Amino acid sequence: MNRRQAPFLLMLLLSLAGCIGTSSQVIDRYAPAAGDKFSYTIDNSGGMSEEALGIFRSKLDSELSASGLLAATPGSAARRVDIHVTTYRM
Repeated sequence: MNRRQAPFLLMLLLSLAGCIGTSSQVIDRYAPAAGDKFSYTIDNSGGMSEEALGIFRSKLDSELSASGLLAATPGSAARRVDIHVTTYRM
């Protein structure tokens, strides 16, 4: 083996060894139970503008309502989702 090929071969073997223990399979796919309703809170520490936050809330409410998953009040929700916006760029 050529001395110039040895580092490349070593890196390739280490890369493959790292992939052996990694699994990308989803064992149990999540699906809401019949009658589950969701509420959510948004932590906007990323500095999303009020306009963008309003658009995001509107779209989220629309999609959840269309799917029949939005709780009428946060207290009546069986499931609560916490959304954290950590970075926002326009």
